[in-house]
Amino acid sequence: MVQCRVGFGHQLKEARLVEPSMSPEARRQGELWSQAASDWANLQEPTVFPAVRRALELLDLRKGERVLDVGCGAGGAMAQAAKAGVVIDGIDAAPGLIDIARRRVPEATFHVADMMALPYQDSVFDVVTGFNVFPYALDPVGALRQARRVAKSGARFALIVWGTEEECQATAHFRALRALLGPAPIGAPSPLAADQRVPHFLQVAGLHLSHEESVSCPWTYRDNVEALRALRSAGPVRRVLELLGDDAVDEALSESLRPFSKDDGEVRLENIFRVLIATK
Repeated sequence: MVQCRVGFGHQLKEARLVEPSMSPEARRQGELWSQAASDWANLQEPTVFPAVRRALELLDLRKGERVLDVGCGAGGAMAQAAKAGVVIDGIDAAPGLIDIARRRVPEATFHVADMMALPYQDSVFDVVTGFNVFPYALDPVGALRQARRVAKSGARFALIVWGTEEECQATAHFRALRALLGPAPIGAPSPLAADQRVPHFLQVAGLHLSHEESVSCPWTYRDNVEALRALRSAGPVRRVLELLGDDAVDEALSESLRPFSKDDGEVRLENIFRVLIATK
């Protein structure tokens, strides 16, 4: 890996930073996602690495390029990107995940920040990535416009989003949690509805979709105990845990996982994620 945070380059990076601004919602999400950060980093984040690897391959990263990972989580994706010798920044609302990212990729620079108010000046980055993050912004188009703002003219973007509910067995646990919380309002969107609209969001934000493909990303766990730890690490599940308690959530999740348990105890859920490549 190339050390890129010295000399003149370091001075440039500091000059382009602006004061971070965090909304109350971003701070709250950061708290939730920090609660089980280690389990997320070790058990759940790697489940989308097949799509991450394909996205990085399609980006064809070049040594010295500046890359921003929006919603960088625990830094797993940027640990792979760093092998190309790029200069990496990452932002996430969760301090617990940022701490892990800093240990994983010490040559990169990670900030606790809100994707709705990126702490960078305009036209800084050659590449912007957002792996399973933009659909969950309060304003996905606004978040993409922020990403576009900090990107140079001609910059490349790589996003990962869920496939359809029919393509993703992992949606079983979404349905189980929704049932715990009570009937969904009539006309409420499905959990993955925003993901299916990302091509439209890109267009509205002024970005040009150039490539889209599907990648298999099975979620595989050694047993039900590991599967529960992994699923419980996600921010939305932490919120349900706060509302309803461990026993109710664990029972619902265990029941949702039962059809995907193998004779040897392994739990495997087949999922499709989509990789989208766009340009400014």
